[in-house]
Amino acid sequence: MMSRFRPVLCLALVWCSASVEAASQCTAAFTYPVQSHAAPGRLTMSGESRITSATVDTNYPFLGKTIQPNANCNNGGYWNGGTWIANCNVSGALANPLKDVAFISDPDEFPADPGDFPTYNGQSNLACTSAFTPAPGNYKNASWNNGNCLATLQSGQTYRFDTLSLSDGAVLNLNGATVYAKARTGVLRGYSDGIKGSGNLHVDQLTVSGNGKLSGANVTVYDRLALSTSSIGNVTASFQPHYLDRASLSGQSQMPMAAGDWAIRDLTVEDNSDMTLQGHSSLSVYGLKMKDQGRITAAGSRGDLTLKLHQTLEVSDNGVINGYLQAP
Repeated sequence: MMSRFRPVLCLALVWCSASVEAASQCTAAFTYPVQSHAAPGRLTMSGESRITSATVDTNYPFLGKTIQPNANCNNGGYWNGGTWIANCNVSGALANPLKDVAFISDPDEFPADPGDFPTYNGQSNLACTSAFTPAPGNYKNASWNNGNCLATLQSGQTYRFDTLSLSDGAVLNLNGATVYAKARTGVLRGYSDGIKGSGNLHVDQLTVSGNGKLSGANVTVYDRLALSTSSIGNVTASFQPHYLDRASLSGQSQMPMAAGDWAIRDLTVEDNSDMTLQGHSSLSVYGLKMKDQGRITAAGSRGDLTLKLHQTLEVSDNGVINGYLQAP
């Protein structure tokens, strides 16, 4: 049985055999239908969204109305209390009582969280108020918020932190080392370089915000990622393929993603942010929301990216998927 969603369900499991631009010119509806547990169910579209139906009067089980071919939000509309209501909007009460609607279970269960972040115990806190080179080992808390802090790790060594966070100009130079941080890793309000240098950064949760910077490293996030940087180019590290429970890009963030097979259960890309996959890649997403010119794109040919949509797609305000969208 599908999970319960809010009353607005946009383009859930509509299959496109070609690329999707601004929520996209789909040429056929997959046999797994658009459906909603909301009462009444609703399908809404905004911006320059489009549904191109393979047949006239396509009907969805939770709508009392049908969608005409080539319904386009540019076809006009009207103002209602300061809100523009586009002619493409389709809504209606349930065509049949909810108890009479047979909801279909997900035909392809989303990949499970491997839960493979390593376990360890920190031994002591690690302070940083000036330039220094800490010894490798297991540490508890490393919360650095001093602009004179410059920690340069030993190349080839391994460091483990219960908590690692940088702010106010503190700098961590990986210098070829490997770092694990199991609690939230924050690169916040960075006035300098944040985390830089070649090496490997493994984190359970990662937040980069403000003017925080993350560059040079190979970064693997195991649970949650939030990028909300204020300047384009602040994040240039290479993110490595892995399962993510939740990822959110906003504030013109950029996320360079190494080629491979990705799985993100809940993904939001908005505010002119850009998620770019390098090389031939697949991206499995259970719920995807894109708006305000958010982009998911392949660095090369759009044929290099296959986005596998498992459940819900919401795209508005010129969101772009520059790849091939499939419903597994």
